[in-house]
Amino acid sequence: MAPFVEPTIASDLPDLKRVTRGARLGPYEITGFIGAGGMGVVYRAHDTNLNRVVALKLLPAHVAADPEQLQRFDAEAKAVSALNHPAIVTVYDAGQIGNQPYISMEFVAGDTLRDILKVGAIPLRRALQIGGQISDGLAKAHDVGFVHRDLKPENIKVSVDGFAKILDFGLAKRISTGPSEEPVDNERTLIRTAPGMVLGTVGYMSPEQASGGAVEFHSDQFSFGAVLYEMLTGRRAFERPTVADTLSAIIRDEPFPIVQINPAVPPPVRWIIDRCLAKDPHDRYALTRDLARDLVSASEHLGELLASRRIRPAHRQNSEPSLAVLPVINLSNDPKNEVLADAMTDALITELVQYRGLRIISRASSMVYRGRRNSLADLAEELGVEWVLLASIARVGGWTRINAQLVDAASDENRWARSYTRRARDILSIQADAARDIAHEVNAALGTGHEIQRTSQTSTAGIHDCKTTPRSDSHAKLSIQHH
Repeated sequence: MAPFVEPTIASDLPDLKRVTRGARLGPYEITGFIGAGGMGVVYRAHDTNLNRVVALKLLPAHVAADPEQLQRFDAEAKAVSALNHPAIVTVYDAGQIGNQPYISMEFVAGDTLRDILKVGAIPLRRALQIGGQISDGLAKAHDVGFVHRDLKPENIKVSVDGFAKILDFGLAKRISTGPSEEPVDNERTLIRTAPGMVLGTVGYMSPEQASGGAVEFHSDQFSFGAVLYEMLTGRRAFERPTVADTLSAIIRDEPFPIVQINPAVPPPVRWIIDRCLAKDPHDRYALTRDLARDLVSASEHLGELLASRRIRPAHRQNSEPSLAVLPVINLSNDPKNEVLADAMTDALITELVQYRGLRIISRASSMVYRGRRNSLADLAEELGVEWVLLASIARVGGWTRINAQLVDAASDENRWARSYTRRARDILSIQADAARDIAHEVNAALGTGHEIQRTSQTSTAGIHDCKTTPRSDSHAKLSIQHH
């Protein structure tokens, strides 16, 4: 804690770092120094009106005299007050007393992520828990149209009871969330970056930030990826001797491979980080909500992920075939059909696990490969499987089409392929019937010799399939038979 000097009034001091214990600003009594940053100085204070401890952020007088800085400070209060999430610090009050602008916020007892990282990398399970909380908070901010733009370990605090909180929305920016969003009036519009102006912290900026380009929610994903990388490795993703070198590395270089620093990190978790750190924003997650789901899923199934790394097909003798169901691809132009593709993935896994004699990789392991362009051989090696099931779904006019291929990952050859077409009256029924048929055919194609006993048999009338033809090109399109 910084040393205190003789009591005085906070607003009378040009150097806010010297505000003393017992100084008063309206109803707030200063009780301690927390920290200082580019957008102000933060104190622990007692709210005498509500009798509670708060974090009081004060804007220095020389900064408050700058209209742009004052607007940004006001923007932070509006940004955070619009958000209600356990992983985002709560704003209680904001305003100006005399000539002193302030924000009264939730006081979080605990350490910043930077303090925690001073002793090195964070254990895998704990890092995934913290990362899941942070990404869920970011998803909430992005859902309502806010981009943080300065995510870094200093702006993340972990409370004494283990919960992560995102702090300091001083550089937050409001973005459009689409045509359905309500019009944003002048009071809700936050600071917008002028072309070529760089805002953020070197080392955690996205490539588009570092080059002064347009910044959207994908930029926060990159910053988050850099933070998660550091949590799991104990080193910064883009640390270089100078600021210029660091900015250049962010724009052009790839970080040192995680597997060479911390081999305990399972491949699906590494792929989450790699996707966040993609140079092209469009190669990152289409929705931050999907990133949060992938991390939570990886955390919840960590035991399975670690176990799958210890089992490689080459070392398995007289055992069942191993299979990964990759995320079903949405071939429709409507992004809303992504939920149908995810549901089809779940349906296929659910049906396949009912067959004895097949080892099916969990959804948590396979879903993180959504949107990746890895070769099937590399992917299978990462997951420890011999076979990969590829599928796609499309809704065209009044028809739903589902394609499926069973591929030998080592040779990249099809063992089995089929296409299903049905009128799109009851999509859930279509998916259930197709998933059941595909699972049955895959089991037969792999020759496990095991089948499950079903209590009832659902008719698949109306599902029409094309003739199955083995092919050497596993990426060839399946022909669709319309009826």
